[in-house]
Amino acid sequence: MTDQNATAGGASSRRRITLLVISGVVVLAVVAVVIALISGAFGAPGGTGGSPSGSPSGAPASGEATPSQSATPTTTPTPPIPIETTVPLDSTAQPAPGVTVSVSGFEAVEGEAELAGDVAGPAVRFTVTVTNTTAETVSLAGALVNVYYGPAQSPSDSLPEPGGVPLPAEVAAGGTAEGVFIYTIPEDQRDDVLITFDYQVGTPVTAFQGSVSG
Repeated sequence: MTDQNATAGGASSRRRITLLVISGVVVLAVVAVVIALISGAFGAPGGTGGSPSGSPSGAPASGEATPSQSATPTTTPTPPIPIETTVPLDSTAQPAPGVTVSVSGFEAVEGEAELAGDVAGPAVRFTVTVTNTTAETVSLAGALVNVYYGPAQSPSDSLPEPGGVPLPAEVAAGGTAEGVFIYTIPEDQRDDVLITFDYQVGTPVTAFQGSVSG
């Protein structure tokens, strides 16, 4: 009877030890899980530990231009090409020996847009006359007419209408050739107008200057 009681008591003790060991393992596992969760919460992105390294700051990046550094666009009037001689509008110029040129017939018109890029508006129409007093035909294929206006000598835009007529490709010996030109000029900028005539490459550029108002 005594041996049976002892055996039963030993078995009961082993069960208690086993339960204690299992309980301890469970407790350790729970503690480990809790620690892992806490560590993950503090190390996760967006946590309270700090802002991302790429977040913008109040100061601009080193390569970014501030308002004081940015370039301000400026409008610089296009100056006329170098001019050899300037005469009044009612005078005659001689761009080459035996060749004379004059401008006349100024009248205010409403310039008409015809080609892509043309801008209609107030314009001035005038006639350019080239006289050849030499004994040979003179080429006008490279002749250029340009107009500038106002104190800044702003370049004017040419229009084909109304009534524009280009200079012919040449003028015969002893002959005269005419071309009709239309250039946009604001009505309040017509007191100081410069008309340049570039006869041929390598020859001096002549110019006519004066008022085309009224």
